[in-house]
Amino acid sequence: MNNLPEGTETYSQEKGPDHVDPGVHDRRIHWNERMRRFVPNLLTIRRQDLNIDTMALRRKLHYKYLLIFFLIMSVILSSVAIAGCSSNDAGLINAYLLEYRYAGYESQPLDGKGVINDGAYATFNSNANLTNLVIRIGYFSTCINERTVTGNQSAPIWYCSKNVTRVVNQLDGQQIKDPFNAIHLMNELRSNVLSPVVLVISVCLTFMSMLVLSAANIKRAGLFFGATVMTLIACLFALVSLVWQQVSVDTAKSVIVNFSNNAIHATPGPVPAGLGWTSVVFLFGVSIGIVVLVLNEKQSLEILQDFGSEILENEQRLGQNAFDGRSNLDLSGPYQPPGTTASPVPVVNAPAAPAPAKPANAPVRQNTTTSNTGYPTATPEVAMPNPY
Repeated sequence: MNNLPEGTETYSQEKGPDHVDPGVHDRRIHWNERMRRFVPNLLTIRRQDLNIDTMALRRKLHYKYLLIFFLIMSVILSSVAIAGCSSNDAGLINAYLLEYRYAGYESQPLDGKGVINDGAYATFNSNANLTNLVIRIGYFSTCINERTVTGNQSAPIWYCSKNVTRVVNQLDGQQIKDPFNAIHLMNELRSNVLSPVVLVISVCLTFMSMLVLSAANIKRAGLFFGATVMTLIACLFALVSLVWQQVSVDTAKSVIVNFSNNAIHATPGPVPAGLGWTSVVFLFGVSIGIVVLVLNEKQSLEILQDFGSEILENEQRLGQNAFDGRSNLDLSGPYQPPGTTASPVPVVNAPAAPAPAKPANAPVRQNTTTSNTGYPTATPEVAMPNPY
């Protein structure tokens, strides 16, 4: 090491293990350029037998936004189910929870235990046969359609409002007949039994989960956990709301049909049920998808960390090998890659520098020497430049 020219940078204990000489730095740059290759739509990092395709990261990115899309669809479906029967639009009219329709003599009399008055069937159905009133309810409003027996049944007109009294007043001029006060019964069922509060909470949690998931990344792993928890809670609330809705609707259907001796037909709405179950499936699938996304990103991060540590170890090994291989060489010249021969550099003798000019007023320095006679004599010398 002592044979190295002055100013040559080498690996030494004084400079620390992080320092490498310029030759190793050139090798590092050359190796990194070979190691990274860019192909359109595909970035591949190759290191011997270890292949990491960053297309997987792009697929995960698309996978994340696919989960957000399912959350948006869940919010839309739940919102449509909540807004059912809120207007006379054809789409919202069909999103009803329960429908009552007078249907006189369309069904057989009740046959079972506990039937005492057999004449109730004729009494109820004779009154129900006087009208074709149809009532539909949603979470927030009631829709009524009255069609007389002799009226035009091909183009019904629906009247929807949250205030059922207003709807009745609009149809008062058409002589509405409601023998069993089914309008009042449906309004009480909507107000006291069916409640959208749980479903609204589920929609809010789903929206918050969507925002958290859109901001989550591998550097913010806690956001993935928060999105998963909120999505699971939203799924649970949606499931509770759906079960509550189905139980309430089926109970109301069974009670009114048997009480009216089959004079009233009750039909649960298929649209809110389908929207609700689809929303629950989306939320549960997104919860599982977020967990899978987190596990995949953690695995990719570990692979990248291992890959980076392997590169660092190899670079340090290259630096140590270069230090050992160049310790006995003359490093005064530029670095030559392995397998190449350095061209000889001709050595040209530089011309001697010209002597400085003698100033006009420069003092003359005289040396005293001894002559052959033994007496000192003064001999003039070259004048020295004045430094001032």
